[in-house]
Amino acid sequence: MPWWGWLLLLVAAIWGATSFVGRTRDRRARALIHIPESGQPTISLRPPSPLPADLALLALCYASKIRWILRNEPPMIQQLHRELCGELVDFWNEGGGDLIDRSPTAAAVRAAVDAPRAVTGGESFKVDLFRTAYRNLTNKGYVLNTLPKPGLAANIPWSSIHLFNVAFVLSADSDRARFHRATSAWFAAAYSDAVDYQGLAGLNALFALSYASVAEAYAT
Repeated sequence: MPWWGWLLLLVAAIWGATSFVGRTRDRRARALIHIPESGQPTISLRPPSPLPADLALLALCYASKIRWILRNEPPMIQQLHRELCGELVDFWNEGGGDLIDRSPTAAAVRAAVDAPRAVTGGESFKVDLFRTAYRNLTNKGYVLNTLPKPGLAANIPWSSIHLFNVAFVLSADSDRARFHRATSAWFAAAYSDAVDYQGLAGLNALFALSYASVAEAYAT
């Protein structure tokens, strides 16, 4: 085969691989989270009102990614995320206000004014939710995200809680009940002491758990 024939084959292979990757994922939502040095965090969503199940999946997949990332952070930061997520589940239906208002630890963190909330200039987080398009790809939902550098370690779990809160606020009452069921199922398994989510296999398992929890909760 002449050299140009091999070149055409190479171009076709690259195009085919790129086309396949493009078809296997569909971006469903993006969250931009900004935590300023002082004042309250802001979150913008694209689209502004994702589908209810996508909104829950965005929050749970991001919580899964943070759960996985924090394996390399000090135990105190790992425990903070576990405690905050556990309180979301436990106090979901307590009192009024948003989800942070209902959770004692999260409410106390939001009310604290005795220290800067972020590094100078603030910290920005980007979270993209993708849904896989093929049935044989078992995750069926995952996030790609960026973390601020530099940034405070405590804001990694805190960014996850703020995304939960926005998803809660945007959800209708009936969807909040489904969201609660999905979050409860996710938390019980994601923070089970019987499972060690190590390596990429652990991350994929957490994403699969997020999808399964949402799929079951939103099936009815």
